[in-house]
Amino acid sequence: MNRYQWIFGRGLWLAVLTASSAWLSSGCNRIADKDGIEIAKYDDRVITRGDLATMLREMEDSDRPKIRTKTDLRRVPNQYMDKQIKVPLGVQLAAEGKISVNREQAREAYFKERGDDESMYRQMWAMDVDNASEATPLMKEYNMTPQRIRSFKSLIEDGTDDMVKRMQGDQAVSYLAVEAYKQGGMKVDEDALQTEYDLRKDEFHQLERIHFLGIRVPASTPNALTVAGRVREEIDKGANFEALTANLRARSADAVIESDIENNPTLDRFKGFWESASGAKAGDILGPVYLPEFQSYARDAQGQVKATVMPEAWVILKVLERSPEHEVSFEEAKPMLIPEILEGQMVGKLRQDHGVQIFEDRLPDPSMSGGGTGDPFLDKR
Repeated sequence: MNRYQWIFGRGLWLAVLTASSAWLSSGCNRIADKDGIEIAKYDDRVITRGDLATMLREMEDSDRPKIRTKTDLRRVPNQYMDKQIKVPLGVQLAAEGKISVNREQAREAYFKERGDDESMYRQMWAMDVDNASEATPLMKEYNMTPQRIRSFKSLIEDGTDDMVKRMQGDQAVSYLAVEAYKQGGMKVDEDALQTEYDLRKDEFHQLERIHFLGIRVPASTPNALTVAGRVREEIDKGANFEALTANLRARSADAVIESDIENNPTLDRFKGFWESASGAKAGDILGPVYLPEFQSYARDAQGQVKATVMPEAWVILKVLERSPEHEVSFEEAKPMLIPEILEGQMVGKLRQDHGVQIFEDRLPDPSMSGGGTGDPFLDKR
């Protein structure tokens, strides 16, 4: 129940490491000298070995890479410099109204980056502590106070701010790449496209997917399966599915769902659903089938995309469209490959414009330490 405690202890952990690093530097000129070695630069700024160690130390645990080779190490300053270049561009283009990032989607992306702690972050964000002065039973169960929840929510907001900037930076690169392509400043060679397709062919394998409209009976409903069975009987007796869903939606928006689901064999939680849905044709009525809790996106009345967690339910669904499992051809893959290649070219141009350089021979060699743990204090500087 105390998995989240690391969040509040992390500040102390970093303080201890920082103090230890400062003590080691002051007591050993050799380490201090190596920390000053320049390993990269961009614009009029330089990055030293000491800066690199700081970057690794200050990364989220989930983001910190395993450092086994110089190639692994090289990615860290490269990603850092790319961010320093892209973020200001994103802020500028967003201010000009040329790009836009939805904050709710940015928060969703932030949650998904939390890995095994995603569920815990969502629970903390969902807790209502605006008017709470005392801990609720749920807070007591997690040994949390309203103030700690507020601090946690502030941490999430800060992470969302950073994610918005990162997404703006990526959008800025895409926008500039498309504009350069339109104006003839960038081109995509057919041979380069074919090479990229051949290298990544396995990535373009498309799994079976259905788009459906469904009537939900929440699993928390008393005798939920029986209730869902009665709805199916009504449809089987001739009730119009679209009219039925329209009537239910008017009474409760959560009673009806329209979504896509992919038949991913690695996701056991949807295995039961696909035992009923696999191979279905457009127009088929299925169910009741059990649908576990999952994430859904929809536009609200203001046109904003909102993420919603749909609780587990029994669903009677109508298949609107089905895409069978298939390999994507070169021609089908082109629309996906071209933007990526253009964006790669734009990143290369931006690096050139900002004078990005990495001095490979000055990077520390992690393999010499014998560890390769990804820990900046264990790997040799």
